[in-house]
This record gives sequence, structure tokens and C-alpha cells, in this order.
Amino acid sequence: MTTSALSPSPATRLRALIEAPEILVLPGVFDGFSTRLVSTFGYTAAFITGSGVSETRLGQPDVGLMGLDENVAAARSMAACSSPTSISKTSQSTSRSKPFSATRRR
Repeated sequence: MTTSALSPSPATRLRALIEAPEILVLPGVFDGFSTRLVSTFGYTAAFITGSGVSETRLGQPDVGLMGLDENVAAARSMAACSSPTSISKTSQSTSRSKPFSATRRR
């Protein structure tokens, strides 16, 4: 067996962090630079803020302008900037979301 087969999945590691008795501090990330900063400062997890991504990429608040493809591209670029041992938890704000926000837009 390889070492990658023995290591827990990212979902298992995140669940363990959430269920641990210690307080889990999750700084918000919104681009590759903020992801690298969080990783450099030793945080074990972070969350992606939809508002931050929208404001960074479009210069506009999160009012549903970004579709699925743009959000996935942002998450992928942030994941590429994180260390292999760090965990990123994605979060989609639903406070102002409309049902069509999760559909693909062209």
C-alpha cells in the first residue's frame, strides 16, 4: 500500500477537526494570496467566502452575479495555492441566494 492510501481523506480530516473539543478557527479566504497567507500562518483549515470571491474577482458584492463555473474556478485556484496538508472548506452563502443561483449560467 502507498502512503496516500493510508492517509485519511480531506473530508475525514475536516470532520475530525470539527468534532475535536478545541475551538476551530477558520479564517476566510478569497484568492490565492489569502490562501497562501492562511497556510503560511499555520491554520489547518479555512473557508471560502462567496462575498470575498465576488468582490475580488468582479469588484462587486455577492448579489448572484457569479455562476457555478466562476465559483468552481475560484475554488480550484485557491486549492492549488494551499499546502497539501491544509484543508479548505467551501461555503456558499444562502442568506440572499435565490433558487436559480446554483444553476449553470452561460
